[in-house]
This record gives sequence, C-alpha cells and structure tokens, in this order.
Amino acid sequence: DRVHQITSSFFEIILKSTSWRVIQLLLLVGLLNSCIGTKYLKDGEQIYSSYQVEGVGAGQRGYMEPLHEQKPNKHLLPKISSPLSGEILFHGGISHLVYIYEFGRENFLFKYDSARILRNRDRIEQKFDRKIEQTDNTRRKDRLVNRKLRKIAKKDKALALGNLIMRWGEPLSVYNPNSSLITSEQMTNFLNSRGFYANRIQILEDTVGRKGRQMAVTFDIERGPGYIIDSLELVIPDWRVEELIESFDEDQIVNEGDRIQQRNLSAERDRIYDLMVNRGYYTFSKDLIHFQIDSVTLGNHRLIVKEFIDNPPGEFRHPHYVVDSVIFVTDAGSEISEKIPEEEFNGVNYTFGRFPYSTKILDWHLQLYPNKDYQRNYVLETQRQLSYLDNFKFINVNFDTLGTDLVAHIFTSPADRFQTSTEIGLSVTQGRPGPFATLNVRNRNLFHGLEITDLNSFFKVEGIGGVTNQDRTYSSLQFGSELSITLPQFLAPGARFYKKKIAEFNPRTRFAVAFNQEYRFGDYDRTTIQANTTYLWKTQDHISFSVSPVEIGYINSTVSDTLQAFLDELAAQGNNYGNTFRSSLVTNGSFNVIYNDNYGGSRSSTYASFLFEPGGNLVSLISEQPFGPNLEYYQYSKFNVDLRYTYRQHPYRAYAGRLNIGVAVPYGDNNQLPYEKYFFAGGSNSLRAWRPRRLGPGSFGDRGENGSVSYQQEQPGDILLESSVELRQNLSGFIDGALFIDVGNVWLLRSATLADPANDPEGDDGNFAFNSFLGDLAVGAGYGLRFDLSVLIFRVDLGYKIIDPAQAPGERWVADQNNIISTRSKFPWLIPRPFQNATINIGIGYPF
Repeated sequence: DRVHQITSSFFEIILKSTSWRVIQLLLLVGLLNSCIGTKYLKDGEQIYSSYQVEGVGAGQRGYMEPLHEQKPNKHLLPKISSPLSGEILFHGGISHLVYIYEFGRENFLFKYDSARILRNRDRIEQKFDRKIEQTDNTRRKDRLVNRKLRKIAKKDKALALGNLIMRWGEPLSVYNPNSSLITSEQMTNFLNSRGFYANRIQILEDTVGRKGRQMAVTFDIERGPGYIIDSLELVIPDWRVEELIESFDEDQIVNEGDRIQQRNLSAERDRIYDLMVNRGYYTFSKDLIHFQIDSVTLGNHRLIVKEFIDNPPGEFRHPHYVVDSVIFVTDAGSEISEKIPEEEFNGVNYTFGRFPYSTKILDWHLQLYPNKDYQRNYVLETQRQLSYLDNFKFINVNFDTLGTDLVAHIFTSPADRFQTSTEIGLSVTQGRPGPFATLNVRNRNLFHGLEITDLNSFFKVEGIGGVTNQDRTYSSLQFGSELSITLPQFLAPGARFYKKKIAEFNPRTRFAVAFNQEYRFGDYDRTTIQANTTYLWKTQDHISFSVSPVEIGYINSTVSDTLQAFLDELAAQGNNYGNTFRSSLVTNGSFNVIYNDNYGGSRSSTYASFLFEPGGNLVSLISEQPFGPNLEYYQYSKFNVDLRYTYRQHPYRAYAGRLNIGVAVPYGDNNQLPYEKYFFAGGSNSLRAWRPRRLGPGSFGDRGENGSVSYQQEQPGDILLESSVELRQNLSGFIDGALFIDVGNVWLLRSATLADPANDPEGDDGNFAFNSFLGDLAVGAGYGLRFDLSVLIFRVDLGYKIIDPAQAPGERWVADQNNIISTRSKFPWLIPRPFQNATINIGIGYPF
C-alpha cells in the first residue's frame, strides 16, 4: 500500500502539476541533442556521435573499450546501452564540453590565436636569452633559466591544448574513417591474443541526426572458432630446473584443453620467473622463457605448444645462489666521520650513524639471513616491513656476487628525527564553514626503539546549530591536544615469542592521552580528558584492524540555563535525557576492521568498516559508583557497519553507493548513552535534505498548531539506517557534478529523548519497530557541484525533501512543495528557482 501510494502520488504530480513543463524541457533537450555541434562542422564533415560493438559478450566489449582510436564527445547524461546486445538505447544528451571549447576558441575575450601565442613565445625566449647572457652571477642565471623554462612551457601548453577555457572543454569529435580502420585492427589483434585467429570485423557506418550530419559506427565482429591447446610440452635442458617446475605443475596456468590466450602465456611466464627467483636462481631472466606454437600439424583449430626454459648463454645449467652474509647500514650516504662501531645480531652486521636503533626490533622485520637460499620475496618483504617503521627515507637492498655466494647490503637513510607540520583552512563537517588550524610535532626513535611520538594540537570553529536552535551561527568552538607514542610491536605478556612471526602484519601498540575543550555557545561547555591503549595491525595492505582494550574518558559538562530548562521539562515528563549532559566517567573498549581496496586506477572500489564498542563494563566490575554519585556512569554496546562501493564507468563518470547501519544499546542504571555515542541523521555527509542532526527519530515531528514541523532541536537516536546513491559526472575541467538520493532515519531503542507524545494523538514516540520502520524512512534527493582543487575537493550540495516522516500521516509526500521551477513566467523553464525549499550543504571531500 505504501509503495502504491508513493507511486500514485508521483505520477499524479507529473501529470497534473508539471506535465507541460516536462514536455517543454524534453523538447528543449531533444532539440539541443539533435543539432549538437553541427554549426562547427565544415562541408563534408560529420560528427562522430556513437559507436557500438556487436558479436561479442559484455565482458569482451568492456576489454575493447580502450581500443577505440576515436571516441565521441562526452555527454552531460550517461549513455545507456543494452547489457545483452550492446545496442545504444540513449546517446547521452548534450555534448556540453564542445560548447565550452568553442566558446574559449571564438569568444571575443578568450579568442584563440596560435600565431599570437607563438609570437609571444619567441619574444619571451629572446628576452630571457638577453638577460641570461648579460649576467655573470651563477645563482641569478639559474633563476632566469628556470623562469624561462616555466614561461615557455606555459606557452607550449597553450599551443598544444588551447587557452584555459578551451582546456575545460573538448574539441568536436569529427568522424575520421581511418580511425575506425585503426580501431578494427586493434580489435583484430585483441581477438588474436584471445585465441580467435579466424576472426573477421566489418565496419558499418550509419548517418543519423538531422540532415545526416552525425555518424554512428557499428563494429560487427565474427570471432570464429577458438584455437585449443591439444598438447603441451616442456623443453628444459637443466634437469634441476625441470624437477622444480614439475613439482609445481598443479599451479600451471597454460594447460591442455584450454583455449590459447596471450594473457595466459604471459601469466605462465611470470609464474615460472617468480618460482625460479624464489628458489635461489638470482640471475634468472624472463628472456629465457619462450613458447613455440604449431597450428599446422594437427589442423582443425588445435595447437601443439612447446614451452622452453633455456639455460643462460654459454652455461650448461642455471647457477644457484646462497646468501653468504648480510650488512645493514642505517645511515647510508652520511657524511659523519665517526660511526658507531658495528654490531652483530642474529648473524646480521649492523652499522649505525649518529643515532642507534634497536637491533632486536630491526631483526623482527628482516627476512634476509646468511646461509639461506636467495629469494626475491625475502628482499621485497624486508623492504616492505622496514618501510612500515616510518623511520627511514628509503630502503635499498643490493647484492655483491662471489661466485654463487651473495653479500646482501641493506642501505637505509634515516628520516628526519624531528618533524613539524601545520595546516590552516576551513572546517566544514556538519554545518556552516568555520576556520581551523592544526599543529603536529613528531619525534622518531626517541628511546632508540623505532617508536613514533606525536603531539597534535588543534583549534576549530564550526557552524553547528544549537541543541535546541538550529539557526544559531558558529555555535561550536573546540581546541585540544593529543600526545601519543606508537611502538612497532605488540606490547603484551608473552609477545616476544611471536613478534618475529607477526612482523609482516605491521603490529603496533599506541598509547595516547588527549585533552579537548568544547564550547557550544548557548548550550554547554564540555571538557574531556581521555586515555587509551590501542593495538593496530594489517593482514593485507587493504585490510586493517585496531583493538582498544580500554579507553577511559572524564567529561566535565556545564549546561546553560536555556538548555537546562529544556532538560528539566523533559525530566518532568519522566525523560532522563538530561543525564547525558551531566559530568561523567566513560570507559569503553573497541574492535574495528576496515577493508579499503581503493587503488585509484581500478574501475571499482570497495570500503567497509565494522565497529564493535562495549562501554562501562570495566567500571561496573569495580563498583556501581566507584568515584561517587556526582558522576554519571554509562553501560552500553555499540555496533556500526559502513559499506561503500564506487563503480567508475569512465574516467569522467562514476556511480557510488553507501549503506550505513548502527545500533547502540544502553543498559545499566540510567539506561542512557553518552552524548558523543548517539547516532544523528542529517547534514552534508548524511541525508542532505535535512539540517545536521535534525532528522528523526522515526516519524516524530514537533508539529505546531498549523501543522508545520519545527526542526530546531537535535534528535539523537540509538539506531541508524541510512543509504545513498550518487551519479558523479565531470562537467568541465576541475568541476564535477552529482545527482543523489538519500534514504534513512534514526530511531530510539531504549533511550528516552522525546517529550511524552500522549498529548498528541498523531505523534510518534520515535521507537524502532520491525513492522513499521519502513514507513519511517525519510527520502531526499538533489544535485551538487564538486570543485577538485588538487589539495582538496570543495563540495556544494542542494538537497530536497521527497518524503518527510515528521509530517502528519497522509502528508509525508512533500516532493510537490519543491517548486524549483518558477510559475510566474510564460516560459517557466527559463527561470529556475533552485534554492527554494532546498537545504544547502557545504563540505570538504566526497560525502562517502
């Protein structure tokens, strides 16, 4: 019924309220799409509007995407293709970047003149050449040369790519038949590499659009039969290598009965190489591995494949190498004349510079030792584990050969022992922008145990709305410091027995003490002192763990008269929300797992965070009130799962989604959570159609006599459910756009943070219930801009409420109130009103 109601209301709005506007907009888009760029064409030219590939599956079409020599212009909207046939159902709309390019080329202010740019380039070169010739000062001459190179490079860039406006756009893609021929050849080579040697590709050209000024190309592929490996023969003159390869034949990638594929041959070559260099064959090379393919003897598309592993030139076998000695130099390249004498530990000779390091800890991170066979993996693992320590600028491993003996030299250069960094900018987390400043002071190897000592201080002002008034500006001021020391090991009983074995997981123990002072003007002052111990490690580069066995925090709160009056009003109704703002002692532990495979170059990335946090149990074991009744004590368990996925369809377009679920269960005497442990919904990183912390809980709404809803008060919750989907599209240069939909809410489980709803028969108590929570979901949608400024991404989003659960039942569909199109004009689509009823969010970075 709920879905039917929403669907019916949606179509009713479309048909009755805005049907003529929708038709006008569709006609406008269609008109622009049909004549896009044709006025920039010369006689006989056609726009390359689209291409499609037929005859292969969706997977192979994806691999062929980069093979297209020429591509159509980028479109404002995504191209929609059939997942089965590849047929283009929608070409993507307006090629906006072409208009930007032509505007930069032809506009009277930015008109592009290559001859003028070339004259200016020559003038700059002659000017600097005269100055360089006239000076005898070496330093000044170097500065002039550098300035000359920078200015000439700027002019060369303008000659090659156009002026700044042109570089924000892209030139019109004029169809070139030769590019289609090159694409066809590259596709043929690709199919050959996959074993389809009898493939045929036909190029089909089809003129489309008004007056036939656009060209759509279809590459019709006939793959033909795949060629199969009938027999595989190994040819290895060295019997020791032959025995080694055959002992790992279960890992073989090229097998009889498989279709021949170039990528499998390359992977098999890599496998053999890795196997050899990790079994003592230090000088082995991939050039010694090659394949011979016979497609004639058997016929019928069946092959005989011979795999050769040749001996080194002039040798009757492959030399096998053993590490004879290991020398570790911690201050390579140092000009210090007096070095600390060498020290031997576990067979490794250490030479230190000015500052010594713990040989025991360094030994935990080494894999190279005397009298062990050479293994390339040992070298890479040693470099990786030493880099984890963050004490060295570089780590190089070199070898000297003495016959078949190797002398391993590990050269490192110490990182700066003292390091400071500062940062000043705008803090935009939940509300209005505010200034912030940070200072970090780092000391390395303070106690010669490769530990890292950090002192972090910060100051920031945030435009967060007040607890009871969302319109208060710059209501939060915070400053504080944290002192931490991180040890490159697990500091625990019995840890010495396994420290060497777990060194590859980058184990660390972190001790931290922090002080934080917060002023929420008009609401409360809050002083927090915390201390914690955390164990951190990684099982892989993209999977990290952290465990905090104990975290203790003392919070001293002073509440304003206004907020206290509000809390007293709640308390008179049996509500204990005021306990959250009392001075308290909070103890908890935590277990957190983070999976993050965002490597930048891949087409998709996944982020997942799992958090479990039990709180208050340590204090409860000692006493109910170990430090007296004037402090509040909390017991709770908190769970949070944050899942994010990004699919990058093209370098300029991506789809992103997020699901964030959290549950906090308070128990104990006060049945309440610490204020910082509540969940909140709304804001620039949550549901963007609502102000920060103002959504929920459930369908609760602070409705006035006229039915209007007040969003003045913060609405904490015990349960959080929010999800978002975004289409991210590059618009021009460093400017990206996004369309998004956010769905979610917060609910109460055991906390009591609302006034008694008994006096409001249409009210809601905000509690979570499985049979009704779907009806409590809020829905918002909108669009935004992202400005990629290299050092940061500045974001502006406009969110509109679609379904508002705070409204009275039957009135929660509020999409028709978002009148973003003016009705006061004869042509309504000409006068947009995008800010009416919109929530403006400003943020740094992506929302998720």
